[in-house]
Amino acid sequence: MAIERVAQNVDFGNAPQAGAIPMAVNDAQPDVNKYMDGNRHAGPSNSLLDNLVNAALPVVNKLAAKEVSSAREEAYLNAASAAGAGLAEDQVKSNIFTKDWATAGYHDTRARLAQADAEAQTAADMQTLREQSPSQFQDYLAQRRQKLLPMLEGMSLDARKSFLAQQLTSDRAAIAKHAGEHQKFVIDQLGTAVQTDMSVRLDAMTKAKTDPSAYLTAADDAYAGLYGNIWNNPALPKDVKLKLTEQAAQLALANNHQVLYEHMRDSQLPGTKGSMLDQLPFDSQYKLAKGYEQSLTDTANMRLSNFAQQWGLMQSSFDNPLAPPMSHEDFAAMRDQAIQNGMLKTPEAIAAAEKAWADGNEKKMASGKLAGAYASGDVGTIFAMGKSESDGYSALIQTNARNGVSIADTSGQLLQIGLNTGQQSAFKGVGELTRSAVAMIGAGQTIDPNQLQMLNTVLTTLDQAQAKGNTNAMSSYLSAFGDADRAKIMMYREELQRTGNPTIAAANAADTLAKTSQLSDTEKNVLAANHATADRAIVDSIEPRGLWGTLVNKLVPDFARSNNAVNTDKITTGQSWFENPDRVQQAIAQSKVAVMEELNYISRSNPYASDDTRKRLALAAVADRTLQLNDGPLVLPHLPSGTTVQSYFGVNQNIRPDVIASAINDLHTPGKDNRVVYKIDGQSRLQWQELGKDGAFIRGGAVDPKSVAGAVQDKQDAISERFAQTDGPGITVKGSTGVPVTFNGNNTAGLPNDRVLDIRKDLVKFEDVRDKAYDDASGKVVNGKKVQTVGVGVSSTNDFFPQTNERGVVDQKAINESFTKASNAAIVHATKAASSAGRNDFNTVRLFTQLAYQGGSVPGELISKVKAGDREGAMQALFESPQYKLAHTERRVFYANLMQGILPVTH
Repeated sequence: MAIERVAQNVDFGNAPQAGAIPMAVNDAQPDVNKYMDGNRHAGPSNSLLDNLVNAALPVVNKLAAKEVSSAREEAYLNAASAAGAGLAEDQVKSNIFTKDWATAGYHDTRARLAQADAEAQTAADMQTLREQSPSQFQDYLAQRRQKLLPMLEGMSLDARKSFLAQQLTSDRAAIAKHAGEHQKFVIDQLGTAVQTDMSVRLDAMTKAKTDPSAYLTAADDAYAGLYGNIWNNPALPKDVKLKLTEQAAQLALANNHQVLYEHMRDSQLPGTKGSMLDQLPFDSQYKLAKGYEQSLTDTANMRLSNFAQQWGLMQSSFDNPLAPPMSHEDFAAMRDQAIQNGMLKTPEAIAAAEKAWADGNEKKMASGKLAGAYASGDVGTIFAMGKSESDGYSALIQTNARNGVSIADTSGQLLQIGLNTGQQSAFKGVGELTRSAVAMIGAGQTIDPNQLQMLNTVLTTLDQAQAKGNTNAMSSYLSAFGDADRAKIMMYREELQRTGNPTIAAANAADTLAKTSQLSDTEKNVLAANHATADRAIVDSIEPRGLWGTLVNKLVPDFARSNNAVNTDKITTGQSWFENPDRVQQAIAQSKVAVMEELNYISRSNPYASDDTRKRLALAAVADRTLQLNDGPLVLPHLPSGTTVQSYFGVNQNIRPDVIASAINDLHTPGKDNRVVYKIDGQSRLQWQELGKDGAFIRGGAVDPKSVAGAVQDKQDAISERFAQTDGPGITVKGSTGVPVTFNGNNTAGLPNDRVLDIRKDLVKFEDVRDKAYDDASGKVVNGKKVQTVGVGVSSTNDFFPQTNERGVVDQKAINESFTKASNAAIVHATKAASSAGRNDFNTVRLFTQLAYQGGSVPGELISKVKAGDREGAMQALFESPQYKLAHTERRVFYANLMQGILPVTH
């Protein structure tokens, strides 16, 4: 039978699957009788031939039908393949028996391909179509259908049904996709409009900076714009409002518009509890508060500088989806300049900048996070990741290498890290990166000016580190070199200070090295003998610090003294008035012997070195292997090249020498008025002696230096654990009912995190922790309802009162967040109250925080009495305060003791 291709009404409910291929159709058995003659047609024949023909006809007919069906199916498939290959219809081979099938196969396939292409084109066009209204999109679909209708001609009946059903499904899916994309487009447009309006208003504030009155008016206008465009806009979802608010605050701080930030932080937002910024998560508030502190510093130093504007634009671009991503190399250049200009003064500020870049560019790989923590000196994050300082250094080097940061820029970055965080591995890392520059001096080749400039920058920055009190900077840098290169660096530095010309300094140092290399060992020893008198004078100048010298060492900062003076103090002991002079001389003898050893070594290896260079190298070398203990220095023996103080005691390289010294101090506890002194004996053991007040020996012993490694690691773990508590995950404390609360020391008041952690511990102790609301102890009634309290004493009158579920229970996250926010608000209030009282001591802030947290504010009468120094009046004001009257006995005693510390009894 022929293929049906006449258009008919389609029943979509029974449409076959798209792409179905019509199966073969059986032909009706042909009527062969009409071909017979009249006699045979008249009746059956009994001839043998007739019987054979009649018997064979069914078999022949069946074979013929099967052959025709197979030919038709093959014609359909061949035509479909040709259509898929893009051939023209007239290139499809067929005959009169299979033509209709070939036509159907070709057109069915072409239609399916056209339909797939149309759907793919719609998906590609969706980025533009999302901007059109639903009615405009319907027009688009109508045009798409119109283009596809001609494809029905020549298709089989089943394929047409499948085609039309698939078209209906495709239209419905496209309409649903467009509805979602169009809604996103509308919200994006609203957000862009808000951002544009905010930028215009901030520009107006910038232009009005020279007119205080106009500036405040512009700030009020900007705040009104934020309220009207964001919080009074019902078309914006809550999450978009929060995102735009945070972006606006960041943009305000980036442009140093602290007035607008304060408006957003302090002004009551209609219809809500608290201000605009109070609606944000606490982490966002904390970041913004840190940004506010930094902005204040920036404004004080460089309010109208071009760089500050560039920095602000860069920060705002991190959260601007329209701004292009910023490479780490470009960011590192901006960050290092900000550090040099004083805009980023603290490790926290540097860490915040690194994090802002990482978040904005969606590069939160573990190595990047570790590198950022190392760059900011964030020991807590490094510890929480199970890494060490050396791991952080390696991550930073790898990150810079991936981002194409040059060696010179990486060296500059490491210098700033060492300068700002005190991490000695950064200075040593600079040494490793500048070895090629040092190697050029005296190598008989032309020195690259860029390499020389990099070395000059390093030495200048090391001097800056000295001025900031980092007396180990030079020693850490030199630890990356062997003895020969150390001497080379010091010779070059001396010549540079003498001539002021890097090229001449390098040439002079090279000449000295060349002359030295031509000497035999015998000649070196002869020349070294010429330094004997000078070396003896250097050693003889090392004397114990008397009472006055000890006081100077404690009171005068290191940057006010020379490198030699600082290093000399490191290796000498303080002499107290009650000590035995013989014992003092015995203690200092180890330092003199060590300095003489170093001088002899330097004189023999570099006989042309000046007296000053030899003195600097010797004192620095001995100071580098000296630990400052409670009762005098511990001088280690001359360490082979590559051996450090850390490796000598068998501890990790990232552990600071002062941590090792602290662990040694704790090894033995002396009796009253006694002291414990340490030294390395002839068998390289750590020897200790307890001496009486008169210097007499009482007891002692000796241990392997590496045996203290466990105690050192315990000390380091305690430091890291404390940092994790104050700045990291925090601590968890359970209340009397077993309900816990987790908190750390993060705050927006600018207080040290360890202090705030202690304050929050006090609050948990006195307030307790509960997950079910209860009547407040004050018995107050507000709006006809008793005031309720939940969590860590957070009452329903507090802006941060957490919501309970249907069972009246507060979940753990809400307990933690409500306590963090409520305590932070109390601390901020307390610091302002303490400032009003003319106080900035911890006891005052601690007491005022308790009162503010318990009662909402610090009594004004108490503030006045503390400011006046009226101890009795302040005590009376405390006793008469509602907070004191409602407090239980233990808390009352705590309040009174704090007041005693604020205004002690004088006699």
